Amino acid sequence: MNLMFIFIIKNMESPVILIIDDTSDNLDLLRNLFKKTYKTRVANSGERGLKILEEHALPDLILLDVMKPGIDGYEVCRLIKANPRTKDIIIIFLTAKNESIDEEFGLALGTSDFISKPIHPSITLARVNNQLKIKAADDYLKNKSKYLDLEVIRRVNEISKIQDATIMASEEVRI
Repeated sequence: MNLMFIFIIKNMESPVILIIDDTSDNLDLLRNLFKKTYKTRVANSGERGLKILEEHALPDLILLDVMKPGIDGYEVCRLIKANPRTKDIIIIFLTAKNESIDEEFGLALGTSDFISKPIHPSITLARVNNQLKIKAADDYLKNKSKYLDLEVIRRVNEISKIQDATIMASEEVRI
């Protein structure tokens, strides 16, 4: 099957967002905000979020609360980015922490953006949309690159066969 066709089919599916927050009101608010456009999964702890990542298809984006009991958002992010299977998932931190040092630390861990709490629904939706557009473009380029790599291999093999046929034909003419 053509890689471009696979890519188009994949992009027709709704992106999946995993929301990890220990506050049920935040989970409900975010789930309702995204339900018309995206598929959502929710986890009320960092541990549960990591378990979902192990047991299900990977989400396209994670909204991750920083401050929560148990494993905090920084550690969850560190674990996600350390795992080769999950390292490329977009993570946006949701946090009441608004000091630049907190944002710098999160960005150094590999998060893509910060959304301050209390969230503003339209801004949150816009930031998530923007990150998913970037992901779609990145996915397109990766798939195009794979397709082109396969096309180069195919054409090199084709040229090699033509060269072999040419060499054999020229040897027959000499004999």
